[in-house]
Amino acid sequence: MTKQTLKINYLNNPCPLCDIIEKKKNEDKSSQSDDNNNIQIQQKMHCCCARALFYHGLFKTKIKEYLKIAHVDGILYNGSSTSLWMCKEYFQNADIYEFEFDREHTNIKQKSSIVDSFSSKNVLFDIIIIHYDTTNNHFEDQIRIIEKTQSFLKPGGMLITESISSSSQEKDYIDTLKNICLDQFQDYYFAEVQHQNMYFEDTNNKKLFFILTKKESPPIFENTNKITIITPCYRINNLKKIKETIPFEYIEKWFIVYDGSKITELPNIFKGEEEKIEEYVHCGKGIVGNSQRNFALSLIENPDAIIYFLDDDNVIHPDFHLLLRVIENDKLYTFHQMNGTKARNGNNIRLNHIDTAMFIIPFRLCKEIKWIEHKYNADGHYIVECYHKNKNAHVFIDNFLCYYNKLK
Repeated sequence: MTKQTLKINYLNNPCPLCDIIEKKKNEDKSSQSDDNNNIQIQQKMHCCCARALFYHGLFKTKIKEYLKIAHVDGILYNGSSTSLWMCKEYFQNADIYEFEFDREHTNIKQKSSIVDSFSSKNVLFDIIIIHYDTTNNHFEDQIRIIEKTQSFLKPGGMLITESISSSSQEKDYIDTLKNICLDQFQDYYFAEVQHQNMYFEDTNNKKLFFILTKKESPPIFENTNKITIITPCYRINNLKKIKETIPFEYIEKWFIVYDGSKITELPNIFKGEEEKIEEYVHCGKGIVGNSQRNFALSLIENPDAIIYFLDDDNVIHPDFHLLLRVIENDKLYTFHQMNGTKARNGNNIRLNHIDTAMFIIPFRLCKEIKWIEHKYNADGHYIVECYHKNKNAHVFIDNFLCYYNKLK
């Protein structure tokens, strides 16, 4: 199955990195006293670089580490790029190396001089960022730079290609790189990022390409944010099939709470099989698993837990792990659900229009909210309440990541 591009819309989320970018832009323009220029600067004060939000999620635990970062740029516009400003201001102790790939003065059919530039530094990098601005976006150049620079990554490092045109086909990149160097990497994925107040120069180049070198132990950029799954259950026979769809490397706990009105003795289906799975029996006064969900919430001990409710007839989409790679513990996520031949829209957060398995929420954002135990559509009430109390933390994922009523 071909991977989906992970499509992340940060809506109106604030971003610490955008403050850095705006500060740098305003400093560069401070010598301009023309009133029109000042007006333009003020109008941009509320803009957001969606890439910066994505990077913040990936790298915020590494801000103080002594990283080696290479920034490869095409012909620069305005003297620099947002990703370069971010690197210099954001990573407090990193060594930033700048490289320029000038298409107009390099015979790209021959061994690129960029290899000599990298070799001269005698450094292996944690991150290599390849940036091309809107006017110099060339597929062949991007492929060639990936080919020439990937050997300078540390094991477990990450190579990021920015500013891929939305019209570019992922298949072209993958098919081309398979014949060059893709077998040397542990994984790859595409992400497309948006924000309600996106910079103009980002609107046509929202797509990013991530390549991860083969792991060392531990990986440099492993996401430490794990999710806790809560499953109320009376359809025991479905659990084995559900387990097959769960990516346990991204899971902290899976709480299975059996409905004590139907199951009186603990089945212990997974005893000794997976230490992350905990099984309980709870007999509450509610219906359709609502009291079981509340009971499971009372078991949460980790204040930084991230909660995902998965019913005993739902299964997880094979691409669910794409989100879990970059998930943060201060944001509420919603996404699409496949419902037979129909679909439910994860951005339509209204009663009777959104289902249990279509959202993920940090425990700190929902610990005071309980499921209404006597309501059949308690999932809609719960999700809508979580959303209205945390609108500024909402991130919409424009992907199908779960299935409704998949198991009978």
